[in-house]
Amino acid sequence: MITQKSGRIINISSAIGKQPRPLMAAHAISKAGIIALTVALAKEVAEHGITVNAICPGFVDTPVWDDSRGKLAQFIEERQIIKIPIKCEDVASMAYWLASSDTAKLVTGQALSLDGGIVFPTY
Repeated sequence: MITQKSGRIINISSAIGKQPRPLMAAHAISKAGIIALTVALAKEVAEHGITVNAICPGFVDTPVWDDSRGKLAQFIEERQIIKIPIKCEDVASMAYWLASSDTAKLVTGQALSLDGGIVFPTY
């Protein structure tokens, strides 16, 4: 990417990396590390025309939830302000936009939330 003077790096983190939850310390710290890597690397490679961003999904509706469908629905009802399950396709669409859209060429060093409104920034 440095040689060709362009590229887009997309990391996958988690909403938990932005707003840790009880009993999820190991997961939270690993995902927060991905966010820190994203920001640091974005600063290092920007001069080479490379962008670096992270997608931070909330709980994604995957087969892992099949045995506990009610728990996922309860989680969404209690925590997300947009009451729509997050799908794998939603994450893929955001990654595709970051990777290929001309409108994303100036987006770098960001940890983009895709969580139905679970995490809000603190000012």
